[in-house]
Amino acid sequence: MNLKSQCILLNWTESQPINGISQATAEYQVAGAIMGKLYSQYTIHYLELNEKDSHQSTSTYLGYSYFESENEAHVQHGTFEDKGCFVKGELSGILSGNREYLGRYYLEENIMYLEFKRIS
Repeated sequence: MNLKSQCILLNWTESQPINGISQATAEYQVAGAIMGKLYSQYTIHYLELNEKDSHQSTSTYLGYSYFESENEAHVQHGTFEDKGCFVKGELSGILSGNREYLGRYYLEENIMYLEFKRIS
């Protein structure tokens, strides 16, 4: 069963890139089939950096995210490895490394969605 929810960015803090690499932290509100917050830390590698409009940049990122469930009805608390890419406004990524769930996120019509699938 796939559990799909909207993922709303609440906070984003990113360091100035040095040699195309920066560090970022983010906090997201998750609402829908699952409810809670996602706290993330990323190392970002800019393959193509647009300093005037970072949303037009191309990057890959790797980090860790912690999901804190509000109701634990489907997905409980857990830490995930977070890996993905951002290409000129399009985002996609995978949340893995959790023994019970695999997650993925993506943009669809400018809305970020998060899906969890139970694997155990």
